[in-house]
Amino acid sequence: MSGARWRRLNLEFLTLMKVRSATLATALIALCAFGATSAFAAPPAKKPAAKSAASAPATKTGSTPVTQQAAPSTALTQSQAIGQNIASNFGPMKPFIDGPLLEKGLRAAIAGKDPVMKPERAEAVLNTASQLAAGAALPAGITKADVTEAMAAYYIGPSLNAIKDDVDTDALFKAMQSTLSNGKGAMDDATLRTNLQAFNARHQQAAAARSAKQAEANKAEGAAFLARNKNADGVKTTASGLQYVVVREGDGQRPTATQKVRVHYEGRLLNGAVFDSSYKRNQPAEFGLNQVIKGWTEGVALMPVGSKYRFFIPSELAYGANPRPGGIIGPNAVLVFDVELLAILPN
Repeated sequence: MSGARWRRLNLEFLTLMKVRSATLATALIALCAFGATSAFAAPPAKKPAAKSAASAPATKTGSTPVTQQAAPSTALTQSQAIGQNIASNFGPMKPFIDGPLLEKGLRAAIAGKDPVMKPERAEAVLNTASQLAAGAALPAGITKADVTEAMAAYYIGPSLNAIKDDVDTDALFKAMQSTLSNGKGAMDDATLRTNLQAFNARHQQAAAARSAKQAEANKAEGAAFLARNKNADGVKTTASGLQYVVVREGDGQRPTATQKVRVHYEGRLLNGAVFDSSYKRNQPAEFGLNQVIKGWTEGVALMPVGSKYRFFIPSELAYGANPRPGGIIGPNAVLVFDVELLAILPN
């Protein structure tokens, strides 16, 4: 199920931002911002702002004023802040959250494991639970474990997975469990905001550095692969640099670049990792050829209905240096697609 569909869910306790236009850290902020408050539960009437030592409130020891200074924000305290923030903001959903199961689900998501619960079931569970009146019990057929699993697998978990390299997960979960158990976190609101803001800045800087390094490596790997592959048996190369192999030639019509088609497909990275598959979903996809990446628009238009082609798509005909945040497609990645053209559909 697409991120866009999940963002349309009518969950009164969850405020989401558009993940495609946000940094991964900002996406986490949004996914952990429950209730009607702004991101990271900051008060809506006042924007978070870091205070200098000179502007901090002063106390007195005897007759000598002493300036209070906040404890420094570290990777450890930032991780604790994220854990506290997650646990503090379930609102009316808190009675339906099982702490140990939540941690188990989040650790599975961080490890990249596929959810056991189907997305349609998770949507139904969370829609139902979010609409219950305060103090009401879950209806028959939905358990506390269901609510916890759905929340971990489809909301908080994917965002934690995206920032796992920049957090101390053990510290995060310890703070989360403590806050869930005690009903209150160890940090006051100001300290919490300071640490979350510091994490956001640190994560963006680290993510940018990792992305730049990966982009350079992917570009070199992709160029070397395409240079070798163009000489392989059966490989054809178009003027744009798109490479393809005819696995099976059909005898139907070819679509134009503006027509809608029905296809089965599997997309892979050069290392063989599958990032998308209609075969796995057991459901063909339908879309307009002017709504997809350039390599698909050009490549599928070459195919007669009934054909199966394998495409090797250079990054400039795919997602380039700016792939969708949170996915496994890195910057400048060459993509490999097996595509079956099943039908041309009416627009």
